Amino acid sequence: MKSKSFFKKNILWFILAAAVLVILAVIAVLIFYPSSNSDRIDPNVELGIPSTGISELAAEKEAERLAEEERKAAEEEAERQAAEEEARKKAEEEEKAKAEAEREEEEKREKYGETYEEYSQCMEKVRELEKTLSSDPSAWNMILCNPTHPLPDDYIDGVELSSIYGRFQVDSRIYYNVRAMFLAAEMDGVNLSMVSAFRDVDLQTRNFNNKKNYYIGLGYSEEDAYAKTATIIAVPGTSEHHTGLALDILTPSYTSLTAGFDQTKAYAWLVEHCAEYGFILRYAKDKTDITKIIYEPWHYRFVGIENAKKIMASGLSYEEYLGVLD
Repeated sequence: MKSKSFFKKNILWFILAAAVLVILAVIAVLIFYPSSNSDRIDPNVELGIPSTGISELAAEKEAERLAEEERKAAEEEAERQAAEEEARKKAEEEEKAKAEAEREEEEKREKYGETYEEYSQCMEKVRELEKTLSSDPSAWNMILCNPTHPLPDDYIDGVELSSIYGRFQVDSRIYYNVRAMFLAAEMDGVNLSMVSAFRDVDLQTRNFNNKKNYYIGLGYSEEDAYAKTATIIAVPGTSEHHTGLALDILTPSYTSLTAGFDQTKAYAWLVEHCAEYGFILRYAKDKTDITKIIYEPWHYRFVGIENAKKIMASGLSYEEYLGVLD
């Protein structure tokens, strides 16, 4: 009975406390959770992006990404096709050039017979030699020999020589280059005549003294005769002919070692084709102040095919090409 009396006395307080709790709960809901979606703050609206356009923007970006991928794929495909087309054209050109070369070779074989057969055999040797050559100035095929760079004392004795065209001799290593060049000229209707090749120091000394004495006989002093002779005939020990790599070439219709040789068909052929066999025109008309040797359109020097093509194309003297101008 006592507990019931306590409940009756305090029920109003329980009801009042419950009501207060309900009111507080309602207030909390109103404060922290807006009553409808229309009352909520959209962060995208604050950034100027309509909430209704969020999905559209994402779709646009995805479309742009896909379009960029397609563009790149198209470019790559175009490049691939272009590369394939270029390779196809190159292959066709190579095949055409090969067929043309074979046709020309067959025509030459039929026309020139044994001459062309020998030429072909020589060219095989020429190509083999070319693989071994260097562009290093210290290499045997590039050695510089001029008035300020005499050959080493023991160089000439170490040159292995081969006879060619009777009494002439060349460094054995370039025998096939010389032979191939003369044969090629022959097949092109040009007759070349070798007039000098390797010369030892004794022969060079005799030639030099004979020319010097000639000028002395004309009234030159010993000193002046020596200086003038040195521009025409290299001082013994400084002649390229000592190397076995130099040739003096004329033609049966022009047999004088004079500048007029440059008016012949033989000279025109040599200037156009000598590099194909590893030779350069050594003493050009406009380089005498550098070479210290007169213009000699008949004098050709072996350096190797690749080197010769570069030197002839450059228009430089050999000294300029090597960068040796002392």
